[in-house]
Amino acid sequence: YMASQGLPMVQILLPLTIAVELGGGLLIVLGLFTRSAALILFLFLIPVTLVFHTGSDPGQHIHFMKNLAIMGGMLTLAVHGAGLWSLDERRK
Repeated sequence: YMASQGLPMVQILLPLTIAVELGGGLLIVLGLFTRSAALILFLFLIPVTLVFHTGSDPGQHIHFMKNLAIMGGMLTLAVHGAGLWSLDERRK
């Protein structure tokens, strides 16, 4: 799908994308380095949303709006952190 959107170096971008999404998601679930992981995922979602979820297709509009909502959640985590039961809190 990345290649069909005209992205270069798909062999490099695909593994990086997988690492960012899985790694960032796991860190947030565990509550470890939550603020940093959320900020990285927020920044990652900006180009992903603009490249893959723009256009006239109504389905892409839904995905665009979904990504905006996720970006809002990532900003909230980046500002407030994971909370009292997180591994970040235990590390303090």
